[in-house]
Amino acid sequence: MANTTTTSILAIDLLRKGLVVRRSDGFQRYALSIQYHGGSNRLLGFSYQHSQEDEQKEEVVDSSSSSLLLCRPRSVEGRLRQALTSTFGSSETETNWENIQVSSRTDRGVHAWKNTLHVDINTATTTSTHRDGRNNNNNHSSSNKNSSILQKLTRGLNFHLARQDQPKQPQSSRNHKQHHHHHSYSGCNDIRILSATVAPLFMRNDFHLVDPSQPSILDWNARFSATERTYVYRILVWHDDNNINHKTEMMTGLPFEWDRSWQIWSEHFHTHKMQHAAQYLMGTHDYSSFRGARCQRQSPVVTIHSIDIQCSPYIGLGWNIPTIIPGRTTTPPSLVTITLTGNAFLYRQVRNMVGCLVEVAKGKLRPDDIPILLHAQKRPSSCYTTAPAHGLFLVDVQHGNFVF
Repeated sequence: MANTTTTSILAIDLLRKGLVVRRSDGFQRYALSIQYHGGSNRLLGFSYQHSQEDEQKEEVVDSSSSSLLLCRPRSVEGRLRQALTSTFGSSETETNWENIQVSSRTDRGVHAWKNTLHVDINTATTTSTHRDGRNNNNNHSSSNKNSSILQKLTRGLNFHLARQDQPKQPQSSRNHKQHHHHHSYSGCNDIRILSATVAPLFMRNDFHLVDPSQPSILDWNARFSATERTYVYRILVWHDDNNINHKTEMMTGLPFEWDRSWQIWSEHFHTHKMQHAAQYLMGTHDYSSFRGARCQRQSPVVTIHSIDIQCSPYIGLGWNIPTIIPGRTTTPPSLVTITLTGNAFLYRQVRNMVGCLVEVAKGKLRPDDIPILLHAQKRPSSCYTTAPAHGLFLVDVQHGNFVF
C-alpha cells in the first residue's frame, strides 16, 4: 500500500480521470462477506434479475389465523438492495448506497458458505451528525463513522434480511406484539452477512503491464481483486437400487439432502478413477471444453491449483441411517466431496467438470479421455451431463493479503 502522500497524489490523478469511487460526494467503499442457501428454490442466484424481480408481484394467501405473505423467489442481490434501503434509507432522487459488486456471481441453486462483495455507502448523510444535530468534528469522527456503518452493515442488514422472510401478521396481531419487545424473527433467513470492513482504497491494475495507456492503479474492486476461489461439490452415491423407482426411474433418496447434494445411484463408483482423471484438469489451460454457453469471461484460460476428492460413509446428524428395513436390506450411501481451488472459474466450469468426473467414476469415460476433451477446446455434444446446481458450494474467496 502506498504511503499517505503518494496515495493522495494518486487519488487526485484518478479523480481527474474519473476512475475512482465517488469519494468527493461522501461515499466510502466497504467490503462484505456473505453466506446464503441457494438451493431452496426461493433465490434466483446472486445477480439482480430486473425482468423477474421488478415486475413480479407478491402473492398473498388466506390462512385461518392470519394473512401470510409468501416469500417470492428473488436474487441475493435483490434481497440485499431492499435490506440496504431499509437500513440506510433513500429518497426519490438519490440513495445512500450504490454499486454492489460481487466477486463470484453464483447461479440459481448454488450455495455460498462465503462469497464476497463491495458496496459504496454515503457516509456524509448517514453519520454526519450526532443525535443533538451538531456536526461530529472530533478526532475520532472518522473511526466512529466507520464503526457505526459497520454495525449497520452486519447487524442492520441481517435484521432486515430476516424480516423479509417473516410472515405478515394482521394489524391487530402487530399492535399486540408491539407491547412485547420481540427482536427475533423466525423466517427462512436464507442470507446472512458474515463480516464487513472498510475496503482498501486502491488495487494494482495488472492490465497496465499489457497496455501502458491504462492506469497502473484502480479503485479496489471485490470482483477484480479476488485472487483465489474455492468450491466444494457434494455427491451422495447409493450403491444399491432400493432407492430407485423402477417404474419412473426416479431417485427416492434422503429428503434432507435433496437441495444440498447430487444423489445418484451407481453399483460401481470408482473414486480412485476420478482422482486419476482430476490430475489432468489441474494447471493453467484453456477450459473451453467445460465452459457454459452463456459465459461472458473474455478469456477461457484460467488456473486450477488443486482438486481434492474424498469419499466417506454418509452420516447424517451424527447417526448412521437405517440399513435394515423390513423386507429388504439397504446399503448406506457414500458421500463424495470434490474440492476445487483456482484463481478463477468459467461459467458452469465446476459443474461441467464434476459431471465429467462422475462419468469417469461410473466407467463410461476413461481417465485418459480427459486430456483429449480438454485439448479439444470444444464441449462434446453427449459426453457428460452438467452436474445440478444444488450440490455446489462456494466455500471461500481470497483477496490476497486483504482478509475479511
